[in-house]
Amino acid sequence: AIGNVTGSNSVNVFLGLGLPWCLASIYWASVGQTEEWRTKYPTLKHEYPGGGFAVIAGDLVFSVIIFTGCSCAALGVICYRRRAFQAELGGPKGVKMN
Repeated sequence: AIGNVTGSNSVNVFLGLGLPWCLASIYWASVGQTEEWRTKYPTLKHEYPGGGFAVIAGDLVFSVIIFTGCSCAALGVICYRRRAFQAELGGPKGVKMN
C-alpha cells in the first residue's frame, strides 16, 4: 500500500507537470508571440521572438523540495518502524497506530 501511494504520487507529479507542459509548448510553438505574452514576459520577448511556454523558475523548486522532504520523512519512519518493532504499519499491540 505504501509503495502504491509513493509511486502514484510520483506518477501524478511527472504526468501532472509533463503532459500539460508538453501540450502548452506545442500550443505556443504553433501560436507564437501574442500581445498578452509580450506584456506578461517583457524580458523574454527579445530572447524568444517566436514566443514560447514560459515557466518562472522559482515557482517549482519549493514544491519539489517539500515533496522530496515529505517522501524521505515517510520512508524514514517506515524504515525506523521496521527495525525498531519488526513492523511497518502494524506490529506489537503497544506500537500500533490507528
